Parts: sequence; C-alpha cells; structure tokens
Amino acid sequence: MSFIKGANIKEFSKQKYKFFPLIIYILCLGISTGILFEARKHGLLGIPLEGMDQRSMLDAAVNLYYGRLPSVYYYYSYVYTVFLYFSILITGGDLVLTRLFQTAVCSLIPVFIYSISLKINVKRVYALLSAFLYCLYAPAILISLSFLRAAPLALCFICFLFFIINAYQSKKLLHYLLSGAFASLCILGRENFIPVVALPLIFLFCKEIRSSIKIKYLTYGVITAFIPLILISLFNYIIYDCFALIPGHISNIISAYHGKAFSSGKSINIIFSILNNIPLQLSNFISSYEIPNSLSVYAHKDIIYLLKYLFVPFNIFIAFAAVSLFYVKYNKYILLFFLSCLCYTATMIFFDMFYRFRIPVVPLLCVLSGITLQYIAGFWKNRKMVSLTSILVIVLIFRFTYVSPGKLRPKGEKLAAIKLLINERRFKEAEQRLSRMDLESNKVKITWKKLILAKKKYQSP
Repeated sequence: MSFIKGANIKEFSKQKYKFFPLIIYILCLGISTGILFEARKHGLLGIPLEGMDQRSMLDAAVNLYYGRLPSVYYYYSYVYTVFLYFSILITGGDLVLTRLFQTAVCSLIPVFIYSISLKINVKRVYALLSAFLYCLYAPAILISLSFLRAAPLALCFICFLFFIINAYQSKKLLHYLLSGAFASLCILGRENFIPVVALPLIFLFCKEIRSSIKIKYLTYGVITAFIPLILISLFNYIIYDCFALIPGHISNIISAYHGKAFSSGKSINIIFSILNNIPLQLSNFISSYEIPNSLSVYAHKDIIYLLKYLFVPFNIFIAFAAVSLFYVKYNKYILLFFLSCLCYTATMIFFDMFYRFRIPVVPLLCVLSGITLQYIAGFWKNRKMVSLTSILVIVLIFRFTYVSPGKLRPKGEKLAAIKLLINERRFKEAEQRLSRMDLESNKVKITWKKLILAKKKYQSP
C-alpha cells in the first residue's frame, strides 16, 4: 500500500513538471501584456514616429499587405518584415493586437531557456531560475512589444542552439533540418549571424563530438540553411539587380556609424575608424547601462509602474557568464554558449552598442547564469572556497561594469518623462525627478514652472 502511495506521488511530480513550460509562458506573456496595456493607458507604445526604424519596417509590412514590394533602398530585414506582414494579416492591422501577437511569439523565449537548460543537465530549479531571470529583464520585455527584430532574433538564436543540441543528442534528421532552418532565419534577421551560426562547426575538430555527429544529416542541415539565403539573393538579383541578402545594406551601415571615414572614400580610414571604436563599444556591451536608440528603457520605467519591478541588470548576466568558465570541465555545453555569445559580440562591436543589439544573446546568458548558480550552490558544502571565489568574481565584475543610469541619461529624455508625469498629475514623482537634475539649467527651471502651475491649477476650486 505504501509502495502504491509512493508511486502515485512520484507520478504526480512528473505530471506537475509537464506544466512548467506553460507556467513560464503564461508568466512572461502576462508581464508583457500588463506592460503593454499600462503603456497604452499612458499614451506610450502607439504608432511609431516618422523616421524611426520601427516606422520604416511597419510601413514596409503594410505595403506588402497592399501588394507593394519595398524599394531597392530598403535596408531592413526581409524576414522580419514578412513576420510583421503576417502579424498585420492576423490582427487586422490593429497595432495593439500586432504588438500583442509579437510578444506572444517572443514569450516562448523563456520556455526555450528552461527546456535547453534541462537538455544540458541543468537541474530543474536552476533551469527555472534561468527562465525567470529573462522575465525580469526589462529591456527584453520592452523590445518584444516594439516593432524591432531583436526579440524575434533572440528566439531564433536560442531555437537554433536548442535544435543543434537536440541533433547532437538524438541523432534525428528532423533536428538537423530545424537547426539549419533557424540558422537561416538568424542570418536573414541580421547578416552578422553568418559567422555566429557557423561557429558550432568548429567543434567537429573534437574527435569525440565528430564521432557522435551524422555527417550526412549535418550536410542536409547546412543545405537547409543555405537554400533560403540563395533564394533571397536571387530574388534581389532579379528585382533589384543585386545578388545580396539586402542590397546596399553593408555600405549603409558603415556610412551610418562611420560616416566621416566612409565619406573620405578610403578603406584605410574606415578600418581605423572601426578599430578605434572597438574598446568603447566593448565597454558599452558589458555595461549595465542600456543605451537607447529611440526606445528608452529608463524613460518607460519612469512612467510604467510594472516595468520598475523588472530589476535584473544586464551586467549581472555578464558576471555569471564569465564565472561559468570556471565550471566548463563539468559541463561541456558551457563552451558552446559562451563562444556563441563571444562570436556574436565580436560581430557587433564595430558599431554603436545600443541595448537592443544585446538582446539576441540574453537567452544564452540566462542559460549560463543558471549553470553558474547551480555549481556555486552545489560546491558550497564540499568545496566552499570555489563557491566563495565565484561569488567574489561575480561581485567584482558587477561592480566594475555597473553604471548609474542617472549619470548617462540625456537631459531631454528625463524632461520628456517628467512632462508626461506632470500631464498625468503625478506631481510627487515629477518633483522627485526634477530635484535630482541641474537646478540652474533653463530647461529644468521652465519645467519647474510648469509643475508649479499644474499643481496650482489642479488644487484650485
């Protein structure tokens, strides 16, 4: 009888775990939905302004809806534009529903973080922690609600690695083909992914791994990745007379970020401009500060209450990822995730490191964070010195990469948020934020006057 009871409890536990992915998904979607509707209540996350990347991609998707192809000067991801087109098709063009559809898709990211963590022998509790870390990272949630490709790219990237690991473990052809398909989506999402998705191939130099791979299936996977790229390039050759994934995109990017060197027409000037920019951008990449590019995390946090509770800073991921290397001999998958993050970073540090450029590696960093937490906790009893050293390194990295947002936020961004607070009669919050600014500034003085007048008008009978 006691055996039956024990068996029932064990079976119940197994059934309970089946619902964890659904719970994670609902949590992430619930947070995102709450933020979206609170943002709309405050007049935020409406129609993107003219000239913004979001508006350009949205306009292109709407044009596709009416049967009009983008012009030859359209420098944005085709695959993301098509994704937006289908979103508009499904939602009937309602922008709130379109945002909701995108975030519903992107809410799968923490589910894959959890699932891939279990695949690589991370204990369930730490797999859950990895997924929750992502849900508590405000920029990732905010980007998933915006018409930008960073969050869908993050989903494609984690799916690519998920199926790479599945292919290695299960030896099934389907997993090889799916890994190739997601590799292609990553590249079509952003061209810098070409070396990133090719990176796992270096592990073929390891005899143990090579003997566990079905080379024929791997070939099929590589072909699957290449076919969409060739088809898109042929399409551009036929329509725009240019055999490329996005005609003129590379020149456009270099001119945008290295305009002075590019306008000189000399390759050596461009190279020096890029090399000189690397240290600063590498520093920006590992920093806690979220550099905005038309979508400020901090300004939205000033207004949206729910965003304030998403407190995880980016540099804690960097600290955990760095320490994960201490434990690479205990988990061979750490190297795959770490090198993938490193390779992605190496392809992006030539340009200005806006926070949205960091989003695609956040799921990978979350997985590494879970692994690090597991080993620190696991070594605490018998190898306390290793755990203490790990914690010390985490604290040091966090300390030296942390930057107070108040020091770097543009004055105009702060004042814009304060003016919205005044309009919404949130006078106490507006006053607190104004008191931290330069009181001698003319713009700050004008905003103080607006605050005083608004308070008087509200208080008068």
